[in-house]
Amino acid sequence: METKELLYICAAAGLLNLETIQAGQFLISRPSFAGFILGLICGYPLQCFFAGLLIEAIYLDYTPIGGAVPPNGAAACAVFAGLADKSYECFSICFFIALFSGFIYAAADRKIREMKNAWNEFYQMEIKEGKFKPAVWIATSLLADFTVLSASCAIFIIILRPLHSFLYSYPFLRSWMETAFLAVPFIAFSSFYFRLAGQVRKNA
Repeated sequence: METKELLYICAAAGLLNLETIQAGQFLISRPSFAGFILGLICGYPLQCFFAGLLIEAIYLDYTPIGGAVPPNGAAACAVFAGLADKSYECFSICFFIALFSGFIYAAADRKIREMKNAWNEFYQMEIKEGKFKPAVWIATSLLADFTVLSASCAIFIIILRPLHSFLYSYPFLRSWMETAFLAVPFIAFSSFYFRLAGQVRKNA
């Protein structure tokens, strides 16, 4: 993948992530949509959409309640798009690496939220002094989220690319991951079904 495409993917993931918590919440940042959008950028939307759909089904089990930060779907889809290609030959390897990346970014996301909480003191100080400028703080918050996610995705892709090459170079490891991947759709959609069925019983 060319550097230009990598930058486009990471920047698009950063913009999609803003929609998750700050700008809009129209659900286009969900992995099933984000995967397709990022796939259009890198030239293989079908593979990225399928990966995003499975990531979506798995991440649905993680609910952002209280201080719990769920794995980040935009980051996972960006890593998949950055590692995959137009064939399905290394799909399983890219998928597991991407899935893991979403969990890693959750830790960075938690730090970002802690940093923003620390800004409350500055808000209060500016309000007391009559100098509070909400537009500046909103722009700063958006820029921080965009920069951190975009940069994290680029770092993940660059660092994890050798791992992808290593796993792909050994037929045994590649075969093992392909076999493990066969269970992913069943586990993901079974979990979704039982969760939905349980919610229906609660509301009945």
